[in-house]
Amino acid sequence: MLERDWKLWDSLNHRGISGNQVLYLILLLLYLSSRCCICCVLELLV
Repeated sequence: MLERDWKLWDSLNHRGISGNQVLYLILLLLYLSSRCCICCVLELLV
């Protein structure tokens, strides 16, 4: 499992995408999805 992740990481790095950029994108997606959830909850309450 871990070995496969490293291979994927290597292939991403070879394409010029740094680990930091990937991490940033994941955090951004999580942030946006959590914001959407909060918005949905607020809309349900209102």
